[in-house]
Amino acid sequence: MNLKSIKPNKSLGQNFLIDRNIAAKTVKIINADENSYVIEIGPGTGALTSLLLETNCNLTAIEIDERAFLELSEKYPKEKYPKFNLMKMDFRDFDFYGIGNNLKVIGNIPYYLSSEIFFKLFEATPNIELAVMTIQKEVAKRLTSKRGSKDFGILTLAMMMSGTCKIEFDVPPACFYPAPNVMSSVIKMDFKNIPNPVNDYKKIMKIIRLAFSQRRKMLSNSIKDYLNNIQIDASSPEFEKYSQYLTRRPEELLPEDFEYLLNIIESYRKQN
Repeated sequence: MNLKSIKPNKSLGQNFLIDRNIAAKTVKIINADENSYVIEIGPGTGALTSLLLETNCNLTAIEIDERAFLELSEKYPKEKYPKFNLMKMDFRDFDFYGIGNNLKVIGNIPYYLSSEIFFKLFEATPNIELAVMTIQKEVAKRLTSKRGSKDFGILTLAMMMSGTCKIEFDVPPACFYPAPNVMSSVIKMDFKNIPNPVNDYKKIMKIIRLAFSQRRKMLSNSIKDYLNNIQIDASSPEFEKYSQYLTRRPEELLPEDFEYLLNIIESYRKQN
């Protein structure tokens, strides 16, 4: 597609990928074939789309920009590409359910929407096998950070409860038009390999968000309202471990620690 025909829209966070080698490396990671069902977020000028169609996969591309939607519709008509489904909509409104399982997701996503997009993916993990995304390098570091580091936070914990994440390679600004002011990274998220599985993702995310709302404070202060004056019997077997958790900061805990806290709190609430 001719870049001159679509002027990047700043309000949509558009930075079009213009390096075909980077596009090819990105598509190779997703390992799509004729049996794959792939969702592409924001195809834009079609840098990834054209290569994905070469794999003969079942491709659904979601584009919010009407200009890009119209040009892609013209370039890849349904008659010639029957396995290509182009949808004009906001990805945040996209419904994964009903499409099938073992979906693969790919995209060069708007950096200002990256966290919002990730949390949508995390909630749809029963349907998604993997995702390959180009994102801001700083966000990639947060997704892959270690407990106790400055980058460890809500996004990291959500990733750990949903799957694994690996930084595949970095992408310099010159590979995009217009060139962003930051370095980018291509990441691979594997949603079939979950290192820290939990029973109730949404409930645990609620307590995690509350804890990180006052990141530098101990949990006894940051989740004080959630505790609601719950008193744990000092003679109970849970008391020592529970008390130790409350003296720690949120970046020191793993998902299973938050799950343990949640279970103790809910257990005592039921008793009272």
